[in-house]
Amino acid sequence: MEGTTGIWAYPAIVGVVIAPVEDASGIWAYFVTFGALIVAGFGVPIPEELPVIFGGGMAAHASTEGGHPYWWIMWPACVAGAVLADACLYGLGRLGGPHLLEIGWVKRHVVKPEKREKIEANFHTYGVKILLSVRLLPGVRAPVFVMAGVLRMPLAKFILADGIYALPVVSLLFFLSFWAYDTVKGFVEGHLPLFKAIGLFAAVLVVGAVWLRARLRRKETTTGDPHEVPIIGHMDQVPVIGTLVKPAAEDPVPSPPVEKAPAGVPPVEEAAARRKF
Repeated sequence: MEGTTGIWAYPAIVGVVIAPVEDASGIWAYFVTFGALIVAGFGVPIPEELPVIFGGGMAAHASTEGGHPYWWIMWPACVAGAVLADACLYGLGRLGGPHLLEIGWVKRHVVKPEKREKIEANFHTYGVKILLSVRLLPGVRAPVFVMAGVLRMPLAKFILADGIYALPVVSLLFFLSFWAYDTVKGFVEGHLPLFKAIGLFAAVLVVGAVWLRARLRRKETTTGDPHEVPIIGHMDQVPVIGTLVKPAAEDPVPSPPVEKAPAGVPPVEEAAARRKF
């Protein structure tokens, strides 16, 4: 899209996926947006909502100049892309079965053992309703959809429920972006330096959060000791301004040893008294 500012608040991997969505035009916009939704569904660290928002913005921009992408094609493409991405994760779980959950990479990055039992219990308790809660909580979708396949939820039931839950959420984001495109675009272009500064600050926060998480993950176990937390655990070593530090007491100088008089010799006072009387 012309006049957009780019993705300032996300790591480079996000830009690799989203930049083609921003630059797509004409009929290719449908395919690029659809593909970005599929990639986001497979665990690439970008929110699934971003391609939908960009899709709505591209449709709004095209409506002012005529031509593709049309909103009435882009909208169902976004819904289909979101549902198909979820179905792919479901298919992986269905084909892999419980053996898929024993693969090291899957245990570390997709369905962690401590979450597996909880997700399975939620499926038995809430059924397909869990798909709605996952749809409203970005970032935790992949484990739930994979577990739905592992537990062999009926495919038709999964597609129907996921489509029903995805339709209002995706539609809301798409049309908000479509209707607010001109207003937001004008505001961003009028305050471009401010948004660049905010984006740079957000990028620094993201890098810091990634570094802190990596430091914490290197510890195999935790005992609750504050010293195990980087930076925070070492605050007690920083002197407080204005605090008077009492110097440590010095060891007293040892007095010289007193020489004892030889045996049979009276003390000085007794000897003096004997001389006097």
